[in-house]
Amino acid sequence: MPNNTTVVTRPIKTGCNFNAAGQPIIYKLRREDYQFDSINDDGGFAQLQIDGVDLTTYFETDDTIYIEGLGAATVTASTFGTDTIITTDIAYSGNSTGYVNNNSKRTDYKIEVEVFSADGASLGPRIVHDPGENGEVLVNVSAIVKTFTSAEWFDVSVDGTDEEASLEFYIKYQEFYDITYWDLVNDIANLIVAVFASIPILLGSPPNFSRYLYGGNFLSYYPDDDTKKFLTRFDKPVLWRGFPFTLSFLWNMTDINRRVRQVDSEGNEVADTVTTLGGTENTVHRMRLGDIESDAKYLYVSLQDGSASGDEAITEEIEIEVKDPCANQILLFWKNSLGGDSWWMFDESQDYEYIYPSGRKVKRMTLFTDNLLINQWDALNELNSNTDVIARNIVDFGMDDSIDKTHFRNDNQVYIITEDLIKVGVIVIPNALESKTSYKKHAFEVTIELPDIFTI
Repeated sequence: MPNNTTVVTRPIKTGCNFNAAGQPIIYKLRREDYQFDSINDDGGFAQLQIDGVDLTTYFETDDTIYIEGLGAATVTASTFGTDTIITTDIAYSGNSTGYVNNNSKRTDYKIEVEVFSADGASLGPRIVHDPGENGEVLVNVSAIVKTFTSAEWFDVSVDGTDEEASLEFYIKYQEFYDITYWDLVNDIANLIVAVFASIPILLGSPPNFSRYLYGGNFLSYYPDDDTKKFLTRFDKPVLWRGFPFTLSFLWNMTDINRRVRQVDSEGNEVADTVTTLGGTENTVHRMRLGDIESDAKYLYVSLQDGSASGDEAITEEIEIEVKDPCANQILLFWKNSLGGDSWWMFDESQDYEYIYPSGRKVKRMTLFTDNLLINQWDALNELNSNTDVIARNIVDFGMDDSIDKTHFRNDNQVYIITEDLIKVGVIVIPNALESKTSYKKHAFEVTIELPDIFTI
């Protein structure tokens, strides 16, 4: 038997196949028993015509069927001459084509979906669905693919693929009916990318109460023209001179160039540099911004299509403020809700304390920062998490240098990154904060817990 299931929609919008793993990633599949070629008017009743085939034994009187565009109906007659003619009990409403399912037949019908990585490895058990009256099923694969993405940071000299932040995958699907598995269909031609992210429904700061148009799809961040965005929640990110800083974006084409314009405090351009980047399609990418001039106050960063003859922009030009670090600074890194790198330096003061939760001994630090715009305050609040703290299983009691954290949360990972690129994994102790809407500037504090202090 030929395959009767079709993929109606995939998680792809206007060519963008990147989707947030923290949001539903949905395929719509549909059972389509047979295609009808026309609808005739039989005394005011709809009469389906299927050309050149005898299906009278499949569509019998009193069978319940579903007709695309018309809905449920009952078969009142079925005949065959040159074509199969199926007369129904619903009113004729115009000629059309489409699919028809016989819900009185194949009553054990199931659609089974399995998820595979781009290299062909199965990622989990099959998802089994029993279609509804119209034959459609919605298959959400996010619970499977998001377990293969995580939030990490590594240094790059210029740029590099953020290997753990995304996963390229596809599905296979198969019908089961009449106690038989039928054709297994491979959808590898339509690869999807799951990103360690959970795009908020309301993205504004403060929220304008309008929804992000594309659900969990990254169409607004898919490099294509000068309206597309970088993966940051800050309207204007900040780079602290001499400390690491990376900016994330989606890599979706073969050749991409990075353009960085540097401007001093008086608005004079002091540098304009275009650099060729190297990367792999269908991944999340991070990049440094190159050498920063001593008198640079603002950077204006954009991406260009490296294969184009001119300087065709494929992203917006984002403004990045350059600041000098103060003494007693703590620089935090975390993954934001868009799956990109986020940085903030807490450079006023820190409060320290030792606590002993559940038989452990740990040091906690409360960090402060102020003079924040509302967007900065909002972006910093993504440090807070309501998920459980998980203990890391440490098997190397020699405590080698690769062990940089003893506890973590699986919805994010926060690191202290030093000027010398030392990385220390911390967990954030969430607290409720409020902005002062009567002021233009706001304050933020966060408590972090450092790795355990072991005693022997």
